[in-house]
Amino acid sequence: GLRQSFARHQRQKRVTWKTLFRHVEQHGVEAWLAESLNAAAGALAGALNLLGLRHVVVTGSLAELPTGVLDHFRTVVRSAAMWGRFGEVTMLAAPRCRAAGLVAAAMDRVLLPDPSIVNHARQTWSENTVNHGSRVDA
Repeated sequence: GLRQSFARHQRQKRVTWKTLFRHVEQHGVEAWLAESLNAAAGALAGALNLLGLRHVVVTGSLAELPTGVLDHFRTVVRSAAMWGRFGEVTMLAAPRCRAAGLVAAAMDRVLLPDPSIVNHARQTWSENTVNHGSRVDA
């Protein structure tokens, strides 16, 4: 990942995340970093195009780097994604929430693995709220 690219750039075997952060803070997005960010942004833009999405929440190490890094990443994703041509791609940085992500994944795969269960629950909710006069259409 980024630490490996930075280590090659610095001609060192191992570098720390803290060293990488300080270097980027002082020097901004250099060519070695832009190359890695562009590759990741291209992959993300491809996924956005495939899924038809236009909202992205970046978490983890990328979101922890100085703001110039995320700005560069955002620009490349927007230029490569179809929504960037027809509308707007929004990208937000958020703190790590591994526990929340694990819970969401568990719910998707274990508790609600069958879409028919979700559809049945939605239909039941819709019927119940209409019958009780409390449904709000959005």
